[in-house]
Amino acid sequence: MNREHWENNPLDRSYPFKLFFNASGETKPGQCVLFLHWHEHFEFIVMRRGRAVFHIGSQVCEAEPGTLLVVQAGDLHTGFSRGSEQVEYVSIVFNGALFSDWAKEEDYDTLLSPFWMEELPCLPIRADAEKKRGA
Repeated sequence: MNREHWENNPLDRSYPFKLFFNASGETKPGQCVLFLHWHEHFEFIVMRRGRAVFHIGSQVCEAEPGTLLVVQAGDLHTGFSRGSEQVEYVSIVFNGALFSDWAKEEDYDTLLSPFWMEELPCLPIRADAEKKRGA
């Protein structure tokens, strides 16, 4: 992998993840809200405010509040505002080993292995979908 856009993000074994709270001020459409980079860990991006488009690996993902994006370890990713409002999201960067004990669980293959096997490098999920369905 090219080191040009590599972000060094060491994770301690006793604390195998990091949280990043990202917020822009008012933006212009197309303004960069996540610089182009990659790292050796997985990442969840949870949109909290505004609208953005993220380029993750070879996919383009639209995001709005309540959207969850999954970034594979090693995927080049970046993001741009879709409007003039503030963009706010949380990034959770973690080592895949964090879930190694889950491999023994019955539903592991169904729920998590597609992410680790790169079948779903970017999967927008509406976190509030259950609320909208009346659950």
